[in-house]
Amino acid sequence: CVRADRDFQFAVLFIDLDRLKPINARRGHRAGGGVLRHVAKGFQTCMRNGDTVGGYGGDEFTLLVNHVTGDADAIRVAERVLTKLKEPIDVGEPVMVGASIGIALSSNLHERPEDLIRDADGAMYRAKAKGKNQYVFSDQARDVPKAELKDRGRRVGREGGGTGHTRRRRRGGQARET
Repeated sequence: CVRADRDFQFAVLFIDLDRLKPINARRGHRAGGGVLRHVAKGFQTCMRNGDTVGGYGGDEFTLLVNHVTGDADAIRVAERVLTKLKEPIDVGEPVMVGASIGIALSSNLHERPEDLIRDADGAMYRAKAKGKNQYVFSDQARDVPKAELKDRGRRVGREGGGTGHTRRRRRGGQARET
C-alpha cells in the first residue's frame, strides 16, 4: 500500500476459525454466534494498543497489526491468538475452536489494501492445508499469480509506491517474498 511514511510497516493476519461448522450443526447457529462473539473479544486481548480486530464474514477475521519491525511482531500476535483459542468456550457445553492464520507483511508490492488481504488469505489456505491451527506467512511467489505479481511491480514502480522489486527472505526453512 502506498504510504506517506515508508518506514511504517504493518501486518495483516487473516484468520479462519477451525471446527465452527460442527458446533453450528450440533448446537445451532445461536451457539455458533456466541462462539464468534467470544472469539472476537478474545482476539482484542491478543492485540496491542493501536491494532485492530475486524470480522471479515462468517468465521473469518482480519487483524491489523501496526508498527511491526519484522516477522517477530506478527508471530507474537499469531501465537497469542492460537494460545487464546486453546481455552474452552461455554455455549451450554464446553466447545473448542482453532484457527488457520495467514500473515502478510506490508511491502513495496502491496499498493492496494485488497492485495494485502488477498495475500494473507492465500497464506491462510496454506496453513489450513498444512493441518490447521497454525500460521503461515504469505509467499508472493506462491500466493499471487505471476501475471498479477508483474502487474503489481509495474504499477508500484510507475506510481512511486515502492521500488518495484522484491527480495527473497528465508524463515524457518521456507522462502518467501517481502
